[in-house]
Parts: sequence; C-alpha cells; structure tokens
Amino acid sequence: MRNSSRVRACLRLLKISLLTATACSLSTLTLKAQKDTVTLNDAQVRSSSYRQNRSDLGRNTTYIDGKVLQQLPVVHWDDLLKHLPGLEVQQRGGFGSQADITLRGGTFQQVLILVDGIRINDPLTGHFNGNIPVVPAEIDHIEVIKGPAAMNFGPEAVGGVIHIITKAYGGRAFWPGKKFSGSITGGEWNFLGVQAFASATDKKLRNYFSASYMRNSSPGQLLSGDSIRGNFSNNIAAISHTGKWGRNIVSSTRVSSSFYDFNARFFYTRSTADKSQEWIRRFSAQHTTKINHQGNRRTTDLQAAVQRTTDSFLFNPAFKGNHHIMWLWQAGATHYVRLSPNSNQWNWNTGFQYFGRDIQSSDRGNHREHEAALWSQMYYKGQKTPLNINAGIRLTLDALNRLNLTPQINANYRLGAVSIRGGFSRSFRNPDFTERYVSTGLPGVLTAGRNLGNPLLKPEFAWNYEAGFDYSAGRHFTKQFTFRSTAFLRRSNNLIDFMYIKGAYIPPNAQIDTGRSYFYAQNLTPLNTAGFEADVQWTGTIYRTWKAMVMGGITALRFSNNGSSTGISKYVASNAGFLANAQLILQRRQFFLGVNGVWKQRTEETALVINKEISRSYLVMNGNLSWNRPDNRLNLRLQCMNLGNLRYSDIMGAELPRRWWMLGIGISL
Repeated sequence: MRNSSRVRACLRLLKISLLTATACSLSTLTLKAQKDTVTLNDAQVRSSSYRQNRSDLGRNTTYIDGKVLQQLPVVHWDDLLKHLPGLEVQQRGGFGSQADITLRGGTFQQVLILVDGIRINDPLTGHFNGNIPVVPAEIDHIEVIKGPAAMNFGPEAVGGVIHIITKAYGGRAFWPGKKFSGSITGGEWNFLGVQAFASATDKKLRNYFSASYMRNSSPGQLLSGDSIRGNFSNNIAAISHTGKWGRNIVSSTRVSSSFYDFNARFFYTRSTADKSQEWIRRFSAQHTTKINHQGNRRTTDLQAAVQRTTDSFLFNPAFKGNHHIMWLWQAGATHYVRLSPNSNQWNWNTGFQYFGRDIQSSDRGNHREHEAALWSQMYYKGQKTPLNINAGIRLTLDALNRLNLTPQINANYRLGAVSIRGGFSRSFRNPDFTERYVSTGLPGVLTAGRNLGNPLLKPEFAWNYEAGFDYSAGRHFTKQFTFRSTAFLRRSNNLIDFMYIKGAYIPPNAQIDTGRSYFYAQNLTPLNTAGFEADVQWTGTIYRTWKAMVMGGITALRFSNNGSSTGISKYVASNAGFLANAQLILQRRQFFLGVNGVWKQRTEETALVINKEISRSYLVMNGNLSWNRPDNRLNLRLQCMNLGNLRYSDIMGAELPRRWWMLGIGISL
C-alpha cells in the first residue's frame, strides 16, 4: 500500500512538473518570425481606472498580447482562457458553445468580463458570460486581474476581471495603411472555421475603421452511448471606428453581433429526456470618448453602451421551449488628475457608473432593475522609496435599493528584482434574475431535480485578503524570467448557490411537491475560500535559432464553513481543488510548435440515472504545428485538440470533444 501511494504521488508530481515547467507561454510575451522575442513584463494595463505599469498595481496580473494567439492551438475563447494560469474554465460544450469562467474558487457569476472597458456580464445568468463578442484577430491584448476589483467595477468583480482590448481601443488604431488577415480551417466531422479581419486608417491618421468576422461550425461528434451529435454553429461579427477630434479628444465606437446555435444536452439537467438545443443571439453597441486637459494632466473618460441578448432553449422537441430577452444599459464617467506637476507621485481619479437591467422571460417573468455608484481612488508612487499604494472606496445603490460600501487597498514594495505586495478589500454581488426567478413562472407542480429561484435572496458579500511575492530576472541566462506567487483568503457571507434539498424545507409554494427534491437558490452559511497560486513565465533562446516562450501556473484551493452544512452546493463544489494550466511556443526560423494543457483535480461524482460521471482528475493537451512564409503573408497550420483522445466532462453529462484534427491556411496583406 505504501509503495502504491508513493507511485501515485510521483505520478502527480510528474504531471505538475510537465505542465508548469514545460507547457505554455503567452501572457507577457510576443513572438515574431525572424525577430527576437519581445517581453512585455512591465506593460501598461487598463484594468484599473487609468493606465498603470503592471509592476505598480500591487496585484497578480496577466497580460496577453494579441500577436501570440496565432501560434497557439486555440479555436475559440474557451481554448484560450482555460490555459491561462489561475483561470478555471468549466466547459459545457466545445468550440465556444458555452463555458463557465471562475477565478480563485469563486462561482461563474463572480468574474467580470470587459470589452474595451464595457462589461458584458449577462443579467439573466453567468452561463452566458463566456460568449465574448470579439474575433481573436481584432484583439490588441488581454488583461487578467486576479482577485476582487469591486471598488472600480462594482458587482461580479469578486474573483477577478478579464479585460479584452481591441485594436480600435488599444492604441494601435492610428498605425498607417490598410491591413487584411484571414484564415480558413477544415477538419474532422466536417468542421469549418473561418476568420477575417480588415482595417484602414485615413491619410491624415485621424480615422480608423475595422471589420471582423468568425465562424466555427460542425455537425459534431457522436456523444458517448448516444445517437445525438454535439453540433454547433457559432458566429461573431463586429465593426469599429476610432477618431481623433482635434488634439485632445479621441472617441471609439464598436458594434458587434453574435449568434450561437449548439447542442445543449445535460448542460443544465440530469434528465434522460434531455435532448436540448439552444440558440443565443447578442447585439451590443458601445461608445467611449476620452478628453485630455492641461497637457494630459487631467483626463475625462465618458462611456455608454447597450446590449441585447436573446436566448431560446428547447429541452425536448415534445415540450414547449423557453424564450428570454435580456437588456443591459450602462453609462459612466471617470475623471483622472495627476496631482504632482512634474511626476506621477500622486494621482487621483473618481467616477460614476449606472447600470440598467431588464428581462422578458417565459419561465422567469418580466423584471427590471437599476443600479448606480460613485467611487474615488488615490494612487501614490514613491519617488525616493520603491513603494506604490492604490486605495479607494465605492458607494453603490444596488438593484435591491441597498447602499453598499466597498473599500479596497493594494500596496507593492520593490527591492530590485523582488516585489512584495498585499491587498485588502470588500466585494459584493447581487443575485441575478435566474437565481431569483428561475422556474417561478412555470405552471403546475415542478418535476424533481429542477432549479428553483428565490425572490427573497440577499446580496452576497466577502472580505478579501491577499499577500504575494514576485521575482523577475533580467538577461542572466534568458531574455526574461518572472515568478509570481499569491496566498489569498476570501470570507464570504450570504453566498448564493443552488442547494439540493427536499421540498418540505422550501417555503410553502404551490409549485412544490414536499416529497420531491429540488435545486433551490439560497444564501448559504459563511464560506471561507483559502488558496495559493503560483505563475512562472519565461522567454528566451534555447539554442542558437531555437526560441521559446513558456508560461505555467498552479492553483490550490480549500473551502471551509466552520463545520456547518446545509446540503450539496451545486456550483461552489464544482471548483477544482487543484488546477495546473500551461502553454508552450517553440520557434525555429519559420516553424512554430504550440502546446497547451490543463490538469484538474476535483471531487468525483456519479449520476446513475444518466449513467455519467465526473472523474477525480484529468489531463488534456492540445497542439499545433505551423509554418510562416518569410514575409509572413502566408501561414499553414496543422492542429489537434485533445491529443490523448480523452473522454471527459467539466459538467455532469456534458461530454467535451475527443481528439479532433484540423488543417488551416491563413493570409496577411
């Protein structure tokens, strides 16, 4: 027995070593054919109220330059995000069909998604947050801030923030000339992938226009033990304009539309009658105006956006489907002031935000709510001492007409290549429309196992603490080496989740059979989430013409609620207790090899009624081999998803794609 335990321990250590030391780079790095690798270790990020160097934030952040995406085995957002250190993506279907995104052991509603500074989190449910309406070819860069950011952005920013910045918004809009890039990919099971991006800047460099389109479609693989295929047809299109109006005003406008059509069997239920198909349409329009005053000492940002999402869900052709229309309106203003005339020692900014949310639903009813907030933040950067401090506070009148105060402070102290950082904050999240109203609009008695909303839910709050240690090496034996580690603790109250309980313990309701069990939305007892995360980034030359970029990370979580238990938590318990994800890019002249992988260890589970299970752990890796013509105008790619042909699921019964080969060609003009 001891020997077998040692063997298992050695195998586990080997898996960790392979993933964290070999697999994956991308976050602060850029790779170019026939040129040296470029590091972006201290790049400025926008996922704070104003631009700051990563090293000054006092946060664990990840920066992904858009140029590296073409060298990685990535088909859709799921493939990109799930291999970034610390991010857990619980996919329900492949190729972007649907995925839940979590950070630091939170639920999928506790991660905020931004596109060019505008939130896209859906008011109906966090299940739609992964449907990001951006074509990868139009990405300037991606920023990930781990940990709470409620002071700047409000609710949902509990586990962290993912900010996608497009080229029209990210500072590259006024590069001269016209550009076009496109690719077409074919693969097994009649897979078709198309991506195109075009941009142009006028001769006076005052107006920038871009348009983009992406489509991934396939009849899908046969699901295990079934005659149903995991079909999908996912489409995104967008147009953008950025203009300069005089010397001090820059405005950006972006309009996007997306349509997702996919098999959704067992995405939400464990019923043998489940033959679900889902259709999601999203339209969004957003505008940002930036005004500079007094030689950039003062800056005002104005934002406005509207988003409309339509969801149609058919559980079984024999039953009537559900239909939902969701609206999200938002407006905001931020004013930034550099208080120190000749330096960046003291900076102050303040802002206002408004959100309006509306749903019209066949099973949740019609509801509307509003939310408004004021916030203020001070930033200090030491001139004689290497100390940086960010501190601020936010006052929110939330959708439940309650006043919430959310302070936050982060500090960073640098000693050469070493940084010591820490933070303290309060975060909150209001229940979404699904948590409050799901199934409440249906007639008759509900069948067992259904989700049931609770209109009396309270907001959830958390106190957050973290401390970190970072180390960055220069040019001793590599181009760049960075190690980041963080220990964190989140003490949550009123955490919202669906609990599997008997109808007898649910408040009296004509829809409830007291002898049946349901997943009922509740405010849970206090929950403590403790964790540790470590990230490694490296880029350099291995041998002469061999160049490499490596990025890997591990996250370990532990949950406790002081011995109290009220049942089985549906979403909180789904987090991986141990997560390792990583990526690798190798380059030799015009040839590129990209590999990424993720290893999860979680609680195993079995559902006998549908004969499905969640394994205790799995390791999935993808790879691609590509060749670029010397002038980078032509690209050929061979790609394989799920190299090991593993049968696995993140969500009970929702089987993810097995091995899938693809071949593609791309052009750039």
